[in-house]
Amino acid sequence: MNKREVKLFDIAKRFRNLKYKLTNFYEYQLKVNYKHILIVGDTHTFLGQEVINRFKETWQIANIDSKINDQCNFNFQMQFNEANRPPLSKEQVEQLEEKLQAFSKHYECILFLPQQYNIKNDIKNESIFQEYEQERASNVEPAILASYLATKYLTNNGSLIFLGDYQSFSNPSQEQITYGLAQNQINLLNLNLGDRELISVDSFTLNLLQNEKQEDQEQYEKETQQIANYIKKWADGLSRPISGTFVKFNNKNGIIYPELL
Repeated sequence: MNKREVKLFDIAKRFRNLKYKLTNFYEYQLKVNYKHILIVGDTHTFLGQEVINRFKETWQIANIDSKINDQCNFNFQMQFNEANRPPLSKEQVEQLEEKLQAFSKHYECILFLPQQYNIKNDIKNESIFQEYEQERASNVEPAILASYLATKYLTNNGSLIFLGDYQSFSNPSQEQITYGLAQNQINLLNLNLGDRELISVDSFTLNLLQNEKQEDQEQYEKETQQIANYIKKWADGLSRPISGTFVKFNNKNGIIYPELL
């Protein structure tokens, strides 16, 4: 090589080294500055997938579910839907906490997504006990787990969001007795955590289940996509509802807007 070629080669080498350093620095900073969301429950519903789509580009996603979700950065499998299993043991919770802390020491949002069942039951039927146990194992216990983890790993002024049903407070659910009982327990969790005396986070329930009953699938998907946008916005701390409130979503001319109850 002549002197000019050596000089050009040296300049190219320096630029390449600078590029590597900038790339490594960017990736390190991006990793350090990631926010983290923990989703407890069923991420395989349409809403669950839409929520993941909103977060996966800029947040790290941890998932506690009965099935692995490949779009999440961390998965921990728990069989919530096994009605006859015993309550979570201290050892199981400690194992979960160890894995969660290895993934991240902090979480800015914890979201509870219940298992979706449409079980009609009758208080006069002897199967009512088994059906209630199914609701307890599938929905009440994971909601309590989400709340417990929030007291330990949710950042100050983070958000704990329940997917629930406000109507269970005020209207009878005669054909879904066990569902109503389970939902009221989740509603009480929200009220207790929402006063901010137990933990310094914002806790609120999203009253979405009336949207699940829409017969028009296309309409339901459009509504759900807008609701997922609100969840991401509130997780980012923007125009967040008052802690302890219930958020009902209404539809006006195809536009979804929240109403605080």
